[in-house]
Amino acid sequence: MRLEAGEADIALGAFPGAAPNLRRQRLFTDPYVSVVRKGHPQLGKLTQADCFLRERHIIVTSSNTWHAAHSLLERTLRSRLDPDGVYVRVPSFVTSAFIANGTDAVSTLPAKLAGYLAQNLDLAIFPTPLALPRIEISQFWHERVHNDQGHRWFRAAIYGLFVRQSGRPDKQPRNHAG
Repeated sequence: MRLEAGEADIALGAFPGAAPNLRRQRLFTDPYVSVVRKGHPQLGKLTQADCFLRERHIIVTSSNTWHAAHSLLERTLRSRLDPDGVYVRVPSFVTSAFIANGTDAVSTLPAKLAGYLAQNLDLAIFPTPLALPRIEISQFWHERVHNDQGHRWFRAAIYGLFVRQSGRPDKQPRNHAG
């Protein structure tokens, strides 16, 4: 990772494979939800797992660089859906929302992103009726900059932006900015 090599000072995002020796501070967590176009014929029934699983789905593919944190979502959906239930695979949650807007396919994506996209794309949001993990977004840094005053200020400023946006600080995980 670039933090360990000294090529980057801080990383923001979901990095489940981050080296355990990196410092980290959770900024927020986000559940997954599902979306369909508001005129979807099964909209009222999609919170029932059997109905949800019978629909066609847009699968966001994960990779080691972009959606690695979402690989569990991809694996869960692929394991529960009939292969014919996959409408299309795409590399982006935003793309999946646009496709949901123009079809009867279901897209499952992070709740905050769904909230941003739903109004402009005329999408209905509903709780995904499957047990899915929550996404944890954190800031990461290397030990060598942990006590640097400028870096401490920068981490505090980033954390403050998320606290102001959400209205509350998230619980502090291990290796917090302290």
